[in-house]
Formats: sequence, structure tokens, C-alpha cells
Amino acid sequence: MTKKHSAGLITIIKDLIETQISKTIDVFRLAQLEAKLAVQTLVNMTFIIFIIILLIISSWILLNACVFLLLITFLTSSPLISSSILFACNFILLLVFVFYLYKIRENLFFPATRKQIFTSKKQKRDSNE
Repeated sequence: MTKKHSAGLITIIKDLIETQISKTIDVFRLAQLEAKLAVQTLVNMTFIIFIIILLIISSWILLNACVFLLLITFLTSSPLISSSILFACNFILLLVFVFYLYKIRENLFFPATRKQIFTSKKQKRDSNE
């Protein structure tokens, strides 16, 4: 009977160790995948920031063109309306890209890894109590 209990205990300990190793490997895989996602997000953010800079520059040029045409024509010609429409389109695109940039920056904080780690810590705390 003692041999059965020690064999059962050894099996339980072995399963526990394998489970913990498996969990650790899974967390490292998750961290690796999220690191790749973070790199991709940084590349995307860099590209979007470049586009935002170009849109800001073009909006500024168009705004200056609108003011110039306003001073020349006193609001009586169609180039002013065209420039204003182009300025509005650039500004709307700028807002869209800024919103998208704000949305994707959350990927840089490794949300799934943090959730997994905090869940594991909470489970340990709950089991200790």
C-alpha cells in the first residue's frame, strides 16, 4: 500500500511539474507573439506618423493657399472653394489616421501576456487563502 501511495504521489508531482512547465512555455510563446505584434505595430505607427506629418504639411500649405486666394479674390472665386474642400479632406484623413494610431497603440502594452500573468498570480493567491 505504501508503494501505491508513493507511486501515486510521484505521478501527481510529475504531472504538476509538467503542467507548470507547459504553462511557462505557453506564457513565453505568448510573450514572443506579442513582441512580434509590438514590432509590427511600431512599424505601422511609424508609417502612419509619416502620413500624418505629410497631411499636416499639405493641410498647412492648402490653408495658406486658401488664405492667399481669400485675400486676392475676396471670396468670389471657385479656386477658394476647391482649396477649402481639399483642406477639409486632408483634415478628415488626418483625424482618421490619428484615431487609428490611438487605437493600435494598445498592442504595445502586451495585453494578453499581462492578463495571463495577473490571472496566474490571482489563482495562486486564491489557492493560498
